[in-house]
Amino acid sequence: MATTNAQVGNIRRDVNEAIRSHWVLFLIQGLIMAALGLIAAVEPMVATFAVEIFAGWLFLFGGIIGLASVFTAQRVPGYIGGPCSLPCYRLLPASI
Repeated sequence: MATTNAQVGNIRRDVNEAIRSHWVLFLIQGLIMAALGLIAAVEPMVATFAVEIFAGWLFLFGGIIGLASVFTAQRVPGYIGGPCSLPCYRLLPASI
């Protein structure tokens, strides 16, 4: 499907209208990001700690969602999680 010049013009007009109607929010976002960037440049340990906390929560929620999807995907046609994990069970020691 090709995009015509009229459609591009409509999109451009809609974006311009959205920016004009919400310019205060864009200004606030820019000020907050500039302040946080300045803090990150002045105190790199604070920025590092914040990124570590964010990554930890991201991995935690990603793992929970991944585990949930494994158990719910068993009913999906073409599910290969069970057959692919079978060799892993064979490699585990019997004492586990």
